[in-house]
Amino acid sequence: MDFKERIKNINYKNFKNKPIIIVFFGFLFSFFLYVFSPEPKKIPTKPQIPNAIVKDIYFTKKPIPVVGTGPVYPKTKISITTQVSGKIIKMHESMVTGGVFAKGSVLITIDPRPYEAALNQALSQESALNAELKFVEKQLVRDNKLSKSGTASEMKRQETESRRDKLKAQIESAKALSASRKLDLEYTEIIAPFNGRVLREQIDEGAVVQKGANVAEIYAEEFFEIVVALSDYDASLIPGLWDKKIGKQINTRVIIPYRGDLYQWPGYLDRVEAGVDPETKTIDVIINIPNPTLPGKLINNYNGKTFIEPPSLLPGVYSRVEIEGIKIPHALVPLKALRDNSKLWIIDSKNKIKIINVNIIQELDKFIAVTSAIENEKITLVVNKLKSVFDGMDVKIIPEKDLAQ
Repeated sequence: MDFKERIKNINYKNFKNKPIIIVFFGFLFSFFLYVFSPEPKKIPTKPQIPNAIVKDIYFTKKPIPVVGTGPVYPKTKISITTQVSGKIIKMHESMVTGGVFAKGSVLITIDPRPYEAALNQALSQESALNAELKFVEKQLVRDNKLSKSGTASEMKRQETESRRDKLKAQIESAKALSASRKLDLEYTEIIAPFNGRVLREQIDEGAVVQKGANVAEIYAEEFFEIVVALSDYDASLIPGLWDKKIGKQINTRVIIPYRGDLYQWPGYLDRVEAGVDPETKTIDVIINIPNPTLPGKLINNYNGKTFIEPPSLLPGVYSRVEIEGIKIPHALVPLKALRDNSKLWIIDSKNKIKIINVNIIQELDKFIAVTSAIENEKITLVVNKLKSVFDGMDVKIIPEKDLAQ
């Protein structure tokens, strides 16, 4: 008998009540298991205490820095313009872009021979007129004597006197011409008025220039300036800003990045512009940097490359300027630690959370300068975010410096 025939011969009536019996005994077994099984032990759960990453913050009475930015400019920059025409026969070896020269150096020499000849001609004419004047003055003395004695006419004496006066006028004109020719000769040498550098040059030796040609731009290295635009609020944080003579009372420091590190130069606030900028509504202050060509001072060393030679300050570089502000007790707090725009979470003496209010005085990149009613010189600040924070909340304290190790 094959498999299909066996399936057909099965008596399904014998299985009719078996599912009900199986369900009944399963229910009965579950009931006895529930009634007679031992009660499980209840293990008390400990409340989870959040981790608080903390950092010690100190209050100080040092000046609050007022931060601004701006490009560096030479305080003294001039265009070299020829005052005579002629052929350039010599140029100083430093008359190239970036060239360094000393005060009194002859930067450009224009062929002086035409002007030497013109000066000699003017001087010769002046000498001839002086010689003629001497002769006429002697003749006038003689004519005066003859006129008094009646030997010569008065008209002749007057003619000699008129001739003398005319020669004097001609001599004055000749002297002026000689002075002009001498000045032209001096103009054939363009002399550096200060120690400085060549910002731009656009002439070569052998070229012929006309009077009034702009041949180069140079600047003095003694002082550089930075114009910093400040809001009225930032300006209000600088004491003595509106004094008529600020002098060198307000110190500043100029900071630039170089090869991944930061370098600084000392300076001072020199003056304030006469009015508010009509477009930006800001107040422009001028920072003066003496001796900008000296190497900058390294204020950090992120990459550890101490062998890098410190840079000098150059015109055109964009810099950050920190100006000394008012002196009030304040703390520099990481911006990420500020809560609800005016609150900080700190750790009290019982190692619990305490929420305090602060006043924001100044924003400094990733930090803020704040004041508070707390009289402590040091606070332990919570710098990470926590959920549902309240006064007296228990936390597990983790110093931020431990995370960096």
